[in-house]
Amino acid sequence: MSRWRCLLAGLVFVALLPRDALPQEAAWRSHMETAAAAHRRGDSANSERLLRGALELAQGFTRYDRRRGETHMALATVLFGQERYAEARSHLERTVAIFETAPGGDHALVATALDALALTHMREGGYAEAEPACRRALAIFETEYGPDHGDVGQVLGNLAGLYLADGRYQGAEPLYRRSIAIKEKIFGGCTRKSDRRSNPSPSCCA
Repeated sequence: MSRWRCLLAGLVFVALLPRDALPQEAAWRSHMETAAAAHRRGDSANSERLLRGALELAQGFTRYDRRRGETHMALATVLFGQERYAEARSHLERTVAIFETAPGGDHALVATALDALALTHMREGGYAEAEPACRRALAIFETEYGPDHGDVGQVLGNLAGLYLADGRYQGAEPLYRRSIAIKEKIFGGCTRKSDRRSNPSPSCCA
């Protein structure tokens, strides 16, 4: 299963597709993989250029092909890292629309895109827009994976960070406590200090 997750300080993405691809798909994959390598080197300008080329190639796929969503999300990741939040948000909105409609849709991909969209809204100060996206992501992850999954804990932490940024301190505390409890359950009580505070960022990873 191909998944995208955007993490704060080093958003890494890799396309995972069958190797017996048609020429257009092979060209698209080559752009995606080369862009990922450039991103890992810290070459965001070249990564963006390659991803825009991949997006042009992806226009040849059907309207709601998942590869189009993956390309928009990867480009949003790079733009977010450059603090170009409005552009990143536009690509994430397209990502959500595609993942929600793609044949054989992966609900976890929708949730990942929604979480990234929420965090981008937060960086723009759009807390009212961020909360419903974050809560939708949380509900999907809880349904797909159960209440104690790591992705649930991550989104709870992001939602708590949103509440803190919006001055809703009492509402943030129970969300943080639940997020920490999930991480302690997964990691045996060895959560890092950085896990105990807000760390908003989008996420899109394989």
